[in-house]
Amino acid sequence: MSYLTLNDAVFDLRKRGYRLNFYYYEDNIICFPLELVVPIDNVNIDEVHTIPVSDENEKKSVLYAISIKEGQHGILFDCSGEVNLQSTVDSEDNHHQENH
Repeated sequence: MSYLTLNDAVFDLRKRGYRLNFYYYEDNIICFPLELVVPIDNVNIDEVHTIPVSDENEKKSVLYAISIKEGQHGILFDCSGEVNLQSTVDSEDNHHQENH
């Protein structure tokens, strides 16, 4: 699936059950409302969407649709380029990756 804007991507993922917001910190995925701290090894990257931020500087944001082994689904947004879950994606046998 291709998204033109970040809002379109978030709206569609929320509609498909990715309701939680996850954050990346020191090789862990964190969900504050549920007080979860999940090691990156226990995270499945279901989808990766790269979305242009603006036309002038060619900067892109990355939106990850993730699920954790406890059964929760959510999104992790990286606009800084500092989160690199790609190695996790590459090591997963069951993943769905889309770059746009």
